[in-house]
Amino acid sequence: MKLSFKNLGLSIGLVSGVVSPVLALGAEDWKKQSIYSVLTDRFATSNVVPRCNIRLQEYCGGDWSGIQDHLDYIQELGFTALLISPVVEQVANSEQSNLGKSYYGYSYHLNPHFGTEKELRELSNALHMRGMYLMVDVVINHMDLQRIDEIADDEYDSLDEEDYDDETCLVLEDEETNDEDDWAPCEQCNPPDHSIDLISLKENLKEYIRSFVKAFKVDGIRIASAKDYPKDFIPTFCEAAGVFCMAESFSQDAIEICDGQNSIEGLMNYPVQNAARKAFLSSNLNGMVDLSEAMTDIRGLCRDPLSLGNSVESPDLSRMASVSSDPAALKNAIAFLLMGDGIPIMYYGQELALRGVTEPYNRPVFWEKGFPKKNPYYYFTSVVNNFRNAMLNSDNGETFLSAQSDISLVDSRVMLLQRGDVITVLNNLGSFYIRFHYTVSALEHKWIDIITCKSVPVEDDRQVFIIHNGDPMILYPEYKTYELGICPSPSIPTEDRFFKDIDTSFATPVSGPSTSFSSTSLDAESAQASKAPGPKPSTNSIIAALFVSLIMIL
Repeated sequence: MKLSFKNLGLSIGLVSGVVSPVLALGAEDWKKQSIYSVLTDRFATSNVVPRCNIRLQEYCGGDWSGIQDHLDYIQELGFTALLISPVVEQVANSEQSNLGKSYYGYSYHLNPHFGTEKELRELSNALHMRGMYLMVDVVINHMDLQRIDEIADDEYDSLDEEDYDDETCLVLEDEETNDEDDWAPCEQCNPPDHSIDLISLKENLKEYIRSFVKAFKVDGIRIASAKDYPKDFIPTFCEAAGVFCMAESFSQDAIEICDGQNSIEGLMNYPVQNAARKAFLSSNLNGMVDLSEAMTDIRGLCRDPLSLGNSVESPDLSRMASVSSDPAALKNAIAFLLMGDGIPIMYYGQELALRGVTEPYNRPVFWEKGFPKKNPYYYFTSVVNNFRNAMLNSDNGETFLSAQSDISLVDSRVMLLQRGDVITVLNNLGSFYIRFHYTVSALEHKWIDIITCKSVPVEDDRQVFIIHNGDPMILYPEYKTYELGICPSPSIPTEDRFFKDIDTSFATPVSGPSTSFSSTSLDAESAQASKAPGPKPSTNSIIAALFVSLIMIL
């Protein structure tokens, strides 16, 4: 039986027609971007479709034209690039598979469920007209959900059967031993893969990605399951693409991740992601220390930590709002995502604190939410992200981009990250802490919190960083903030800015304990902090706080 490579080709043909060259963005250019990641089938639709039961794991009707119709929603959040799920045609539902239909996008041909070649080009062009960029999730080598011996002869006619890794399944990724050598026989098979050692196959794959990138003016690619392929192939594949590559190489081991950066510059920073998902939970007394240690490991081992992808949610993980219902924890996670080291990648729906513990519930139909902008998390994301953009485009932008975060202070509850002229204050105090402050020695600047547009108070020639309700702070020199137009005139009330389009009738101020830290120098080598006892909150205070938290999540 002959097996073919034709499903890997685009219907336009690999080399047919005239295509415009891509003005390739390198790693340094991508460091300036913030990426919004969507599942095409679940984000937006251009058609009237029935309500989707995601439990069935079937197509729901999202498409590229629908995404294009809602680029305002993404751009107003401050994102400068869009990552879309794989665009290739998928096999139909198989009785042998319990995986459901392949709406997720992992098997080649453009997927007609998502639109036409014309519509994908229109989405790419629409992004570029806005000064935004397109990254596409690419699966190099998963070909079908069926067994090799059950694939029709007329579908595959250019490669011999032995050119495939027949009857094999990849060991599940949550097993620590998983790498390109870990394969096991299976009866109901995962996608059969080509034997990438074949020179002819390598050249076909490289020609495919070269033509695909040019045809649709793709600015970057994310390589799914990069550990499934020989390490020496990925760099040549990316070179053929001619654009920046971000590889998914799942590992919690900093040594392994950083070793991978010797082959490909962009990788997902899973060790830091794992620590960040736990760091902001008020129940985790070691969270901040663990996060700082994960960041330090990456900084010490990786060739360029700033080229790594920084995220806290993904299609494979529980939503943060399902991990914690505390608004403070959710906002700290967003602040770290956008202001931490690396290229920010936000999974759609995090800006609304959507919930979902496992697949398929963490992959919701987004248009059914109505694309709401009058949401506190949407607005919070927009404020932080648009500040990041303005700051990066200023004279101080290169200083921020070239600097890794200096962990100026860390203890069990609070961490101060200084990167260029920006100080990000993160914590896991929780929303019940109403007033919790660090006192730092006066520096050359007077600082302002860009989230609230409130200046840092000065007491006895010392600036006091006050954390309210467990919210993060992003501090920037006051005069530079006004120069950028980030904050309005001090005469405009802070509340009018942050909640100007948000219903805050439920947000009754909550009284609670006032907790302080002893005076601490920001540049001190050792920062010891002691918590001062405060009065216990009343029952009414706790009930009110819980009510606020519930409304914020809803």
